[in-house]
Amino acid sequence: MNTYWKKAVCLAVSLTLAVSGLAGCAKGEKKNEEKDKETAMGRYLESDMPLPEGTERILALGKLEDGSLELFGESGEGGKRVLWQSKDQGESWEEISCPDIMKLENSEYLDRAVISPKGDLAALGVANGEEKYALFYGGAGESGQKVPVELPAAEGGNENGISDMKFAPDGRMLIRDYAGNVHTIDPSSGQILQTYKGSGEKIWMFEVLDDKLLAVTETQVQLLDLESGDPLDKDEVLEEQIFNGEGIKNTSSAGFNPMVFLQGKEENTLFLCGRDGIYRHISGGSVMEQVVNGGLTSLGNPSLGLLQMITLEDGSFMVSCAIGIDYQLLKYTYSPDTPAMPEKELKVYSLEDNSDIRQAISVYQKEHTDVYVNLEVGITGEDGATVSDALRTLNTDIMAGEGPDLLFLDGMPITSYIEKGLLADISDIPAEAGGQDGLFEKVANAFAKDGKTYGIPLGFRIPLFQGDEETAKAAGNLSSLAERVKSLRAGNPEIESILSPADAWGLLETLYRLDCADWQKEDGTLKEEAVTEFLRQVKAIYDTGIPKEEDTSNVGTFEVGAGGAGGFLSMRVDYMSLMMKKALASVGWMGSASEYSSVISAQKDLEDNVYKNIEKDGKKVFLPYLTAGVSSKSENKELAADFLKALLQEEIQSSITGAFPVNKKGFEGTLKNPYGEEGGAELAVSGEGSDDMFTMSLLWPDEEQLEELRQMLEAADTPSLTDETIWNVVKEQGEKYLEGSQELEEAVNNIMQKVNLYLAE
Repeated sequence: MNTYWKKAVCLAVSLTLAVSGLAGCAKGEKKNEEKDKETAMGRYLESDMPLPEGTERILALGKLEDGSLELFGESGEGGKRVLWQSKDQGESWEEISCPDIMKLENSEYLDRAVISPKGDLAALGVANGEEKYALFYGGAGESGQKVPVELPAAEGGNENGISDMKFAPDGRMLIRDYAGNVHTIDPSSGQILQTYKGSGEKIWMFEVLDDKLLAVTETQVQLLDLESGDPLDKDEVLEEQIFNGEGIKNTSSAGFNPMVFLQGKEENTLFLCGRDGIYRHISGGSVMEQVVNGGLTSLGNPSLGLLQMITLEDGSFMVSCAIGIDYQLLKYTYSPDTPAMPEKELKVYSLEDNSDIRQAISVYQKEHTDVYVNLEVGITGEDGATVSDALRTLNTDIMAGEGPDLLFLDGMPITSYIEKGLLADISDIPAEAGGQDGLFEKVANAFAKDGKTYGIPLGFRIPLFQGDEETAKAAGNLSSLAERVKSLRAGNPEIESILSPADAWGLLETLYRLDCADWQKEDGTLKEEAVTEFLRQVKAIYDTGIPKEEDTSNVGTFEVGAGGAGGFLSMRVDYMSLMMKKALASVGWMGSASEYSSVISAQKDLEDNVYKNIEKDGKKVFLPYLTAGVSSKSENKELAADFLKALLQEEIQSSITGAFPVNKKGFEGTLKNPYGEEGGAELAVSGEGSDDMFTMSLLWPDEEQLEELRQMLEAADTPSLTDETIWNVVKEQGEKYLEGSQELEEAVNNIMQKVNLYLAE
């Protein structure tokens, strides 16, 4: 099996999102330039280094005592593991033999590995025919061995094991156990030679720096003498940089690290690499010098997972990492003739932070080293600002000529912005950006009016029903759906829920996104009769289909094959409640091939059930995702248009995670089977508060099913309303009505009054 690592990557990368530096800023954190001063020169530029031929996964990267490089990797075809050597600083690679014990025929799974300066390898994984993790050790061309380490018992009698390992410069091996202790061991015998406990707190992350051990706990950074284990003077500057006010909440998973460290050539000098860049620091010093700005490179990409960092002979840095599921070697070389800061600035605005936006900025800036994309986030959660507050500030800036060049319009009053002339015509961009790739045209042109286009969604989600055939026919009309749910309740008095989602909020939002597409009049105000009918029918469904004693919509998942928790589902088809017979039908929104995979995998076990794209009163509604528009007040319309074109092209589109890409070729790029030819991952399913659990196999769609999905996406033609302020009002008043604290007329009057007041601002 050679696909476990791709599943692990997808989960691991999401664990450690750290967004800081120049990749984005909150309101007020704007670049400070004095144009009358001479432009500062000199910057590290990023370039991609070639991976050894056939390598699709990097397990370890190391620099040996003689200055040569070694890379331990895994090929995509057959999962072959190969140790490579480079004598020209990574320009070319020559295959050498890895220890036999670490080859695929002996070790089915390797989670992580390290290479010592002497060329020895250590890896954590599972040997063929076994289930528990083990530590493997050996040199190039050797047989290698499984190291029998006897660890002290963990607290509470829990099983202990090895979670990480490092080599000291002199070749000694250090390991970290589940209990958070670090030990020096004899790799040939597994004997523990020394244990480091520091202050007694659990150590989450560690590194060996010459004769010192750097240990990161939940609350502090400790420096210990490697020989004696005694604590050394506290380095407050280093601690502040590592914690950055947040603390280490997630350290590493599936071989990745939130940051990596490197001992510098100069005494007491270290380098730290994280998502905000590479820093140089002298132990005990008062300065943390940023030498590579993460916000201007791939280091700021939220989908990046760090592995190791080394220095090359010319002083450049090489970082091994994965961006999404693509492993890369990134090289950072100093360019004295490049301006320290990009000469152009593009201001981008989004109401909320978004990893897809940040990833797109990272990709664009890597290819356009003369452009600094300044992302302003309206709601940071730090100042108590509401959506209305953020929009008022944004509108003021726009009218004062100080607003953004490009806006992600999700949550904003798009119709109002179009009517007020705040958005520029971008009609020529879809054809130019789509090129030979092609776009889902109805989605791309969703915000066209009078022959002009004002916004283009980067992605979209579609509504899906799963349940019996009769209810499927009724799902597109709320009145019919309410009658059907009432009928099903009469015949099934014992089942917990007829329709999932089961809670007031979940039901309101799922059905609101489907129903609100035709709520607005030409002037942007709401149709009172549409709001009234919506609340009346959702109340009928809520009353007849959902018992009030317990919310059963939250069903937990744990994906065994990927090695991590899947988390609670939100606004997706709740196929698990159907499988556990806690509900008869479900309505949700689907936005990826993997979600589609889950639905069709469940379908094989759901007798007499169907799944289908919901047609709402003859319209194929979709939920726009990251709708981008160019400000009509911008002085950088050409640069904003160039960025938007890049957003719509395959490279960025194929990495979108929040929805189906609008670029067809980008969409096709998301259809690669992550499970391999041998099948899918196992999904363990359990109900909240229940001991019952069962497993199901996740199967990837076959070509016929993928074609069915393509047709669903081609049919999408009507955008749902994405104005967050309107939804917040409907949610607030709707919940009160559904739960009986106010009457229908009062709820509708409150909605109309508050929304009209908002639209009049």
